[in-house]
Amino acid sequence: MSESLAMSVYSRAPVWLQNVLCSMEGQRLIRLRFGGGFARWAAFYADSRSWSYGELHEYQREQLKELIRHCFDTVPYYSAAWRDAGLRPDDYSDVGDLVKLPCTTKEGLFTAGERIISTSFPRHRVIRNVTGGSTGMPLPIYYDVEEIRQHFALFWDRMRPGVRRGDRYATFQGKDIVPAAQVRPPYWRENYAANQRLYSMRHLSPDKLADYAEDLIAEPFVYYQGYASFLSVVAGYMAERGLSPRIPPKAVFTTSEQLTVPMRRLFENTWRTRVWDEYCQGEHCALLQECEHGNHHVQLDYCVIEFEPVERRDGGMLAEMICTGLIPRAAPMIRYRVGDKVLIKEDAECPCGRPGPVITAIVGRTSEYIRTPDGGKYPHISLIVGKLRNVRATQVVQERPEEITVRIVPFSGYTQDDERHVIRCFKERIGGGLKIAVERVAQLERLPNGKVLSIINRIPGADCVVGDLAGSARNRAEGESAP
Repeated sequence: MSESLAMSVYSRAPVWLQNVLCSMEGQRLIRLRFGGGFARWAAFYADSRSWSYGELHEYQREQLKELIRHCFDTVPYYSAAWRDAGLRPDDYSDVGDLVKLPCTTKEGLFTAGERIISTSFPRHRVIRNVTGGSTGMPLPIYYDVEEIRQHFALFWDRMRPGVRRGDRYATFQGKDIVPAAQVRPPYWRENYAANQRLYSMRHLSPDKLADYAEDLIAEPFVYYQGYASFLSVVAGYMAERGLSPRIPPKAVFTTSEQLTVPMRRLFENTWRTRVWDEYCQGEHCALLQECEHGNHHVQLDYCVIEFEPVERRDGGMLAEMICTGLIPRAAPMIRYRVGDKVLIKEDAECPCGRPGPVITAIVGRTSEYIRTPDGGKYPHISLIVGKLRNVRATQVVQERPEEITVRIVPFSGYTQDDERHVIRCFKERIGGGLKIAVERVAQLERLPNGKVLSIINRIPGADCVVGDLAGSARNRAEGESAP
């Protein structure tokens, strides 16, 4: 069954059946993520959590040596580029030798296509996904099952403090789980397999937010997780009315977007809990964990991150991250410029004792909201971007509440049919009576720092979720977080 036909069948099903279908998908993901070698990797990462910096460095050295040889021998994209540059596998002997290799960019990966896939992996073992990211550029990424289980083993060892798998939780992300045409609650669906409730990002208009708030007040979730921008719409509505859950969650975990200081305070005050910010991405080449002191730490047994200095700012060094994942083998990510920057407190040690640089702020993954004529807010377009055809990059610009302009950088095969598909995808996803125009451009608009926002909102007084770097650093320095 094609994806479009499956979604058509799903959207016409009654709510109880949609819950069953969500749970069936949830069960599939549980088998994918936590089967096979998951337990073995979970034991490994529980042990490596206590390794010294020297032990972690040696592990990185050994893994990189094996990985680079693997790329030379089996990954056509890297093998050709490195050999053309006059490089040989023996040129690498330690972590510092990574700088000899050229950097990888999104544009390079687009050009590479499936040449990024290792020939040592049969194609039936390779799982394809598409990440839109905060920049609106859809990027195909490839995994094998063992990589997925290894990733989730480390994720659950480090990135969910204070909660356990199987705990009741609420997700605020962009899944297609509630049809856009639905006008009455529930604006959420159940994944019974994972004890998860998924809230719709399509229905964030003022007349519907009361239903979100009422449900959060009544339901005793152990934790919330999701996009900071989505969470801020719901928390903002509740804060304005003095509403809080009867039983506060143990934690809120934010991901995929920059968590600003006002957002953190809003969540902590409204939901009376601790907020943990995480940094990871679909490419599996970087993982930063927030510690109890509000700093972020590189997971040195997961990735190698080089920090390229940009400028001194706010008592630290602003640096761009160049990331190499130690886990991926089906489609490795070597010296990948992810486009995000961090603020590093130089010559400092964190009181938590974790090894490596002390990162006080993450800069990037910024965005704004699309406003709809009915007063709704739509904060994230990555899942729309992933469905477009023959489109290299996408950016939404809004200057009036009733319409948006979708800027696209097309591939050479882009047609009028592809353009109609762009309009259809945005209408189906966002709704709200928006008029949608498409503009073909050679490149997307950038901020002065070079970052591309996926959403630019120029409506006077429109809410913005672009991060406050100085405030973020201040917040961590002063320890302004909930106990």
